[in-house]
Amino acid sequence: LIKITVLNNQVADPDDIAQEIATQTGAEVVQVIGNKIGLYREAKKKQINLPL
Repeated sequence: LIKITVLNNQVADPDDIAQEIATQTGAEVVQVIGNKIGLYREAKKKQINLPL
């Protein structure tokens, strides 16, 4: 999970910024609310160790 805050003085639209970052990082846009962006990228190496 990646959380990003876009500065208020930024000229570009946060939706456009979110799409560009998602494209370059291989992530998916979860949500854009105001100047906050939420992205998700699945881990390359899945590792879950549960005690038995």
